[in-house]
Amino acid sequence: MSNSQRILLVQEIWDSLSEEAIDLSDPIKNELDHRLDMHNNKKMEYLSLDQVREELAKTR
Repeated sequence: MSNSQRILLVQEIWDSLSEEAIDLSDPIKNELDHRLDMHNNKKMEYLSLDQVREELAKTR
């Protein structure tokens, strides 16, 4: 199976899951809601891949 076929298969499996099938605890749901709210209100700060690599290099 090619990589593109495997990706499509994974996408089909993911899309077949309902929200109820993904069992999340209330604290996790709350945190995800909080992060989505922060994103929607443009209060999140994101890093580029290069910035992440730089930060990781500092810790090594």
